[in-house]
This record gives sequence, C-alpha cells and structure tokens, in this order.
Amino acid sequence: MAHLPVPDSRVACPCGRTGCLEATVSDTRFTRRAVGRATGLLLDVLHPDLLVVTETSSTLQPEYLEEIRAAAITHAHVRDDPDRIQIPHAGPAILVVAAATIALNPLFRSPLQAFADTAAMPASASAPP
Repeated sequence: MAHLPVPDSRVACPCGRTGCLEATVSDTRFTRRAVGRATGLLLDVLHPDLLVVTETSSTLQPEYLEEIRAAAITHAHVRDDPDRIQIPHAGPAILVVAAATIALNPLFRSPLQAFADTAAMPASASAPP
C-alpha cells in the first residue's frame, strides 16, 4: 500500500518514483486525506467486508478515523459504507503483533511439524554461533 499513487502528488519517494502514498503522507496534515483516498481505492478494488487501517497516526489518534472514513467514502465509487473501515483494537502495538504473527505462522499452522523440522536440523545448524 505504501507505493499506491496519490493523485496530484509530486513528492519524491525513496523507491525512485513520485507521488507514492508513503512519501506523500509523511506530513501529518496530508495523512488522513491520502490514507482516505487509498482506503477508498482499496474498497473499490478489493470489496472487503472489513478494512483495517494501521497507519500510525490513526492508531495513535483514534479520532482521525472519522476523517479517513469521510475521505474514503468521498473517493470510493463502489462502496459507501464507512463502518467497514476500522482501526485495530490493539492500537500502536498492532504492527508488532502482525509481524510476530507472520514469523510464528508455521508454528501456529502445524506445531508438531514445526518441532519436527527443528529436530531434523543438524546440531551445528541449530546451535547459536
């Protein structure tokens, strides 16, 4: 989502392009509008039942959610239900939780297989350096 194009943005992005969402929203006053536009685009393209916005300022300031919703509904052409757009209940910790979930996914998916894979590793590969 960081490199979705933001209309009318000419802000240079570290990826080499201009107008990417990440570069454009680095200034907080543009954040809610740009995130809202991107959210509206995602609502139209993906048609999700629920869209969780994990943009940092919205997790720190829950009142930004209404501004993001308003911008999303203004720019969405298909979906017009702002209640589909939510912020995580975990607040700012959600990014750490999401990263840990991905890292632990093999263990959650098949605990016995994850331990079997570890046991099958040579002793030198599993020992810390």
